[in-house]
Amino acid sequence: MQDMVKFLVSLRACQPIMLVARVGDLELTELREHLRTSHPGVRLPPSPGVDETLRYFRVEPESGPPEAA
Repeated sequence: MQDMVKFLVSLRACQPIMLVARVGDLELTELREHLRTSHPGVRLPPSPGVDETLRYFRVEPESGPPEAA
C-alpha cells in the first residue's frame, strides 16, 4: 500500500497552519478565517477564490523520514 502524500500549509509570515492530504473547501474556509482573524492587514474580498486565498500561503509536500534502502 502506497502512503498518501500530505501537504504542509503555512502562511508566508507564520508557522505551519495545517497538514492535509488535499486543500478542499473546508481547508480553504479555515485558511480564510485564519487570515481574517490573525492578519487583519490582509484584505480579502468577501468571497475570495482559491487563487486569491492560496496566494498568501506556501503549500509543500510534507518531508517525512527517508525511506529505508
